[in-house]
Amino acid sequence: MHTEDVLRGIRELAPRDPDLPGGLLEELATDPEPRVRRAVADHPRLPLPFLLALLADEDRQAAEAAGRNPGLPVTEMARIVAERRPGKSAD
Repeated sequence: MHTEDVLRGIRELAPRDPDLPGGLLEELATDPEPRVRRAVADHPRLPLPFLLALLADEDRQAAEAAGRNPGLPVTEMARIVAERRPGKSAD
């Protein structure tokens, strides 16, 4: 296994730690590897600005994982639902 692959694997597994420091969560949320962003997107302690950014991630699976995050505010959930239902309001 190449060193690069090992490091990516570590970054993918790190979000499984419920006590992972916030700074590392933020770093992983902006990782260039989509697999790493997917792994951190549903972490319950992911700071809101990074969670919201992941909702719009170019990687669909990362965005979907962010949508499952337990910290996602109800207002964002309503906005997402409204976007999926043409003619409906999030209010």
